[in-house]
Amino acid sequence: MSVGDIGFSTYSAYIRAAGGWILTVFIIVLYFVTSGSLAFSDWWLSVWIDSTRSLVSMCNFETRNLEIAHDLDISVSRLFYSL
Repeated sequence: MSVGDIGFSTYSAYIRAAGGWILTVFIIVLYFVTSGSLAFSDWWLSVWIDSTRSLVSMCNFETRNLEIAHDLDISVSRLFYSL
């Protein structure tokens, strides 16, 4: 063995002291599930925010069209009544 190398027996002793192989594997799987869940929730939040932004922009577009139509009605009625 070289200086600074850690043998498998040392890792195995730590794993047994921590509760055994089953618990160690369970903790590692739980870590990956938690990391994946956090990544998925971040992704889903970005999708949800983007869909909300597009809905808001669509509503603003419709509101602007209604304002333009209302202004056009006023302009036409002023033109009609001024004759």
